[in-house]
Amino acid sequence: MKVLHVNTDKTELIEGLLARQGVDEVWLLSDGRPHESQWIGRPKCRVFRVKSLQNEPELRTFAQQMTPPDVVITGSERGVVAAAVLRSVWGLGGASIDTARNCTDKFRMKTVLQKCGIPVSPFALTPDPSWRKTVKKPRIGWGSRQTIVFSGQAPQFTGDDYFEQFLDIQREFHIDGFVLNGYVAFVSVAQYFVPPLKSQGRGNGSMILEGLPEVSPLRALTEEACHALRLEHTTFHLEILEDIHNQYFVGEIGLRPGGAYIPSLIQMKYGVSLWDAVLDVELGINPPTTPAIPDAAGAVLLPIRTGRITQMTSVKTLEGFRGVVSVRLFTNPGSVVKSSSFLSSDGSGFVLIRQSTLTEVRETITEILRQYVIETNQGESD
Repeated sequence: MKVLHVNTDKTELIEGLLARQGVDEVWLLSDGRPHESQWIGRPKCRVFRVKSLQNEPELRTFAQQMTPPDVVITGSERGVVAAAVLRSVWGLGGASIDTARNCTDKFRMKTVLQKCGIPVSPFALTPDPSWRKTVKKPRIGWGSRQTIVFSGQAPQFTGDDYFEQFLDIQREFHIDGFVLNGYVAFVSVAQYFVPPLKSQGRGNGSMILEGLPEVSPLRALTEEACHALRLEHTTFHLEILEDIHNQYFVGEIGLRPGGAYIPSLIQMKYGVSLWDAVLDVELGINPPTTPAIPDAAGAVLLPIRTGRITQMTSVKTLEGFRGVVSVRLFTNPGSVVKSSSFLSSDGSGFVLIRQSTLTEVRETITEILRQYVIETNQGESD
C-alpha cells in the first residue's frame, strides 16, 4: 500500500507509517518547511515538493502528473484542504473539498453550525459595536494564532479575518476522537486547566473527564457538530466553551489529532493511538482500543519563554511530583527559543499524570505549574 501524507511536520504519525506492516511506501508532500530534511533518504519514504500547499491549481497539476497512491491522509491542519484536493483528482475516498473548507475556515464552520441550530458565539466579518469585548481571529489558523481580544476601536483587519463576541468563559473542553462511516466511534472528553486563549506560553494542562454530569451533554453536542459538518471518516479535535451561565458553545474543530500532549494523554488513558487512527479511519478500520485505566488522567503543558534557555526544571525533579508517570521535554538548557508569539499548543515539554481522583490530578497540575522554572537570556533569541 502506498500512503501519501500531506505535510512533513507530524513526526509521530510519519514514523508510525514507516513502521507499519502493509505500508510499502510513504509519500510526503511538502512545501519546503524545515521538517522536510529529516525524511529525505529514509527507506520506504519519498518526499515531493510543491511551492505551496494552499495553491489548488498547483496541487491539481502535481496530482495529474503522478500515479495515484492508495490513500491520502494528513495529521496537520495545513494539509486538510490540500489532501481533499488531491483525493478529488485521484478519485479517492475521504473528506470532500467542501467538508475540508468547512472545517478549516472558521467563518464557514460557524455558519454551517449555526444553520444547523448548534450554539456558537455570535460572529461576523466586521466587528459589532454592540459587543462589550471582541475577539479577532484569522479565518484559517490554529492554536490561537494571531488571535486578539479587544474592546473599543477595532485593530486593523483584512478579509482573511473574522470576529466573534467575547464570551465570559468559566471552562473550556477539548473533545478528541474519530468518526467512522459518519458515526462518532470514539470520544475522549477533557477539560483544559485554563482556557487556551489565556495561557499561550504560560503553561496549561488537561484532565480527562469520566462519570461526571457534563460528559453526556458534551458528547451529544460533539455528535451534533460532527453530523452538521458531514464528517464520515476522520479523526477530530473539537473545542467547546462553557460560559458563566453554564451554557455550552461549540468553538472550533480540526480534522486531525489535538496538539502537544493530547495524543499521548489519550493513549495513556484509553490505549488509543490517534496517530495510527489517522490512517485507520481513512481505510474504514476501527482503531483498536483497550479498557480505560481506572485512574484519573491528566497532563501539564510546561511554560516556555523566548531566548536562550539558561535554566529549567529537570526531568528528575518533574518525575518526583505525585502521580507523574512520564515526562517529555522539547527544550534543554542552551536551546534557543526564537518565537515571541506563542500558540496555545506551544510549551517546553509536557508531563503525564495518573492519580486516584481528578482532584488529585488538578492539585498536581497546580503544583507543577507553580514550581516549574524556565529562565532565559532574552537577548539571545536571534
